[in-house]
Order: sequence, then structure tokens, then C-alpha cells
Amino acid sequence: MPSEELQLLRNTADSFAQQAISPRVNEIEEGGIPDDLLGQLRAQGFYAALIPQEAGGSGLDMQSYLALLHSISRVSPTVGATMLYVNSVLGNALKKRVELLSGIVQGSVKVSASPSIFYGTSDLSGPGGVLQVSNVLCPGGDYVILNDGGSLRLLSGRFTWEHRKALGMRSIGLASLRAEAFRTEDLGTSAQEVIEATDLPVAAVSLGITEGAVQKAMDYSRVRTTFNVPLKDYEPVAQPLARIVATKDILLQALMSADNPREALAVKVNALELMKEAVRVALQVHGGYGYFRDFGVEKFYRDSAALTAMFSDTRNDMRRLASEVYGERAGFI
Repeated sequence: MPSEELQLLRNTADSFAQQAISPRVNEIEEGGIPDDLLGQLRAQGFYAALIPQEAGGSGLDMQSYLALLHSISRVSPTVGATMLYVNSVLGNALKKRVELLSGIVQGSVKVSASPSIFYGTSDLSGPGGVLQVSNVLCPGGDYVILNDGGSLRLLSGRFTWEHRKALGMRSIGLASLRAEAFRTEDLGTSAQEVIEATDLPVAAVSLGITEGAVQKAMDYSRVRTTFNVPLKDYEPVAQPLARIVATKDILLQALMSADNPREALAVKVNALELMKEAVRVALQVHGGYGYFRDFGVEKFYRDSAALTAMFSDTRNDMRRLASEVYGERAGFI
């Protein structure tokens, strides 16, 4: 997409995030994304931004999709992560099942997924005709995607869900699953394909969280004073925030220009690390107030931890990066 059109898209996404999402962040935290807001995301073409048009999606290019994720995640990481889940996880896992993707886009079908896509594998033996899955993302689905030794399979059957309140990314949710009279079918897609396809999107959400958290800290440091001096005037406050912002700007440029797996993975690894530092510093700047929901910082802290747990495996990412750098298998012992 030409730079002028990309900037227009960014502006549209920023405006939508501020007007439609920002006033409802606490509502989203408590009960997930409301149906009417999901409808607005669909109407804007954001919800299924990367899904091909033949499946009812917007069919945007990767740069445009990453720009959307970044803009939305600055205001609500959980909405950005939901878009990541639909487009990058489901969109790649179900790329050979257009009819399911179409149902997801329209809202007539819901598909859950096990985080085992990103680490480990699921036990599909199901003794006694009952399958137990301890962790499932986006619970309540008509189907569940599982990782069977690196190959993705689609689970169907009679499901019983035990929901629990997730620490972060609450619009996605987490539950354990009991499946009876179940069956599975091969999706013809590997877990590795999905992992690689989510590298840049995870980085985009991470950088959105970084920017959102740091902006809160900077705004607070301008108005909070100690000894009649704004916090921003103190070196231990301003300098770490300035360095994080400068690093974030560099990673954003790398995010939008990455064009091979090594670059994508490097951006992801560094974006996740910067995000963790950013939310920690933002909390420190706020002091005890940072843990109050009204100040809007604690959700970035919680969501940063949930993003890493749901959509990434740090150990595997570092092994992949070591192998990319060495040009051969490395860093696995």
C-alpha cells in the first residue's frame, strides 16, 4: 500500500480507537468486546483485515494489517489481540477451510484454539472416549484447533467448558475443555506455519502496548509533581522513557520493512522484550497509583504478560533466532 494510503488507514484506525474503543475499555475488561463494537469492527473492515476477500475478509496487505494492530493495541491490547487471533491464528490454521473462515467473519461460526499451537502438543488419545484439554483460547467454540505433534487438527464433538477469568487479554478468554463423542480431522496446516505467520503481528501488538503504556507514563509525569517539580524533570523518570520511545520508533520501522523470516523473528523477540520493560517502567512512574484501573496502566501490564503466554514461546523463539543467525541448528542444548 502506498505511504499516503497507509497513513490514511492509520489515521482512520487511530480515530476509531479513540472514539469507539477508548470510552469502553473498562467495559471490555469486564465483559469482553460488546457485540455492537464487534459489529463496528466488522463494518470498518478491521475484524477480518487479513482474511482473503473470497472468505468475506478485507484482504488487506500485511503492512496495512500491522498498522491496524499497532493503532488499536495502543488503546486496547485485548481488541488488538482478538484481531490477531482471528486473522493470524485462525486465518492461517484454517486457510484451506474457506467455509469455516467465512462463518468466522460473518459471526455464525466460532472456533477456539489451544495455545499448544505455540508450544508443546495436545494429547488426543481420549481414554474412555473423553478428551480433556486444560487450556483453550476463545472458549465456547463450535470447533477447537489442536496441535498434534506439529500438525494442526480440528476437534468437534460435545463440548463442556469450564471458564476462568484470565489475568489479561480478557476479551479472548481461557477455559478448560471436556470433549465427548469427539472426532478430529487434519487441517493440512502445521503449527510452525502459524507460529511464523504470527511473528510480525505479535510484534505489532507488543509495540502498541509499549506505546500505550509509555504515553500514560509520560502524561502522568507531566502533571505529577514532587517538591513542586514535575516528575518529567527527573533523570530516572524521563531518560528511561525517552530511550524506550526511541527504541520503539526503530522497531516500528523494522516492523513495517521486514521481508524475511529472520527479520520478522528478530523484530518479534525485541518488541516483546521492550514491551516488558515499558510496562514495568510505566508502573514505576505511577507508583502505587499504577495498580488502580482508573489510571489505565495496569491493563497494559496484565495484557503484556497474557500476550506472551498466549501467542509466544520465548524459549522456542530464541532457538529459532539462534538457528537463523547461525544458518544451522543452534542453541538447543
